[in-house]
Order: sequence, then structure tokens, then C-alpha cells
Amino acid sequence: QFEGHDRIAFALGTIMASFVWFYTLSMGAAKLGPTLSKPKVKKGIDIAVALMMFTIAYVLASELITKYW
Repeated sequence: QFEGHDRIAFALGTIMASFVWFYTLSMGAAKLGPTLSKPKVKKGIDIAVALMMFTIAYVLASELITKYW
């Protein structure tokens, strides 16, 4: 897609964005560690993830059924 200097700028931008993302993620996890390790919070996260997974599975299954049946 990109040529010349644009390709280098894009590569450096993606590297920097990745560094910032993972640094922020690790700092946030370290700061929220005590809160996130509580059993009720863990259970809430598990429930939220399960709901997202079931929603995605339902949407994919309904699209599959609609497309092929």
C-alpha cells in the first residue's frame, strides 16, 4: 500500500502504537491487580466474557442458518 518514506513512517507508527498499547496495558493491570484479583470481580469478568462469547456464537450460527437454509 505504501511506498518509500510512507512505508517507513507506517512501520514506525505501528511499532510505537504497539509499544504504547502494551505498556499502558501492563501498567493498568499492575494498578488494577488488587481489584481484579477479588473473587466477585473475577466472577463478573467471567460472566461478561461468557455473555460476549454466547452472543457472538448466536450471531454466527444465525447467519450460517440464514445463509444455507
